[in-house]
Amino acid sequence: LKQIIQSFRPSIQFNTSRFLSLDFQTDDHVAIKDTLKKIIDNSINPFVEQWEAEKIFPAHKLFKELGNAGLLGIMKEPEYGGLGLDFSYNAVITETWGHSNCLGIPMAVAVQTDMATPALSMF
Repeated sequence: LKQIIQSFRPSIQFNTSRFLSLDFQTDDHVAIKDTLKKIIDNSINPFVEQWEAEKIFPAHKLFKELGNAGLLGIMKEPEYGGLGLDFSYNAVITETWGHSNCLGIPMAVAVQTDMATPALSMF
């Protein structure tokens, strides 16, 4: 991506060293990452091939599990059931979804947490 962008705009300089450091992560960031990774490893990855063959996944069950683990609405205000955390936690969750053996489930979750819920929270 860096090479593509620089081919169009050679004046753009990239300093990727700040992006390679995960020093911003606190113990809470690591706990959230570990919680999601455990769900991915135990409740998602072992079943991906079966769900693909059946052309379905248990959305209600998975969303309930993710919600019970505190992984949905992390940036929403506590009075609305969220955790009130900042965007860095969302970045950690987004990165952790990379451990999933499918793209559909992380996308389904992102649509709910980063598209639908923000619109609903405005009213």
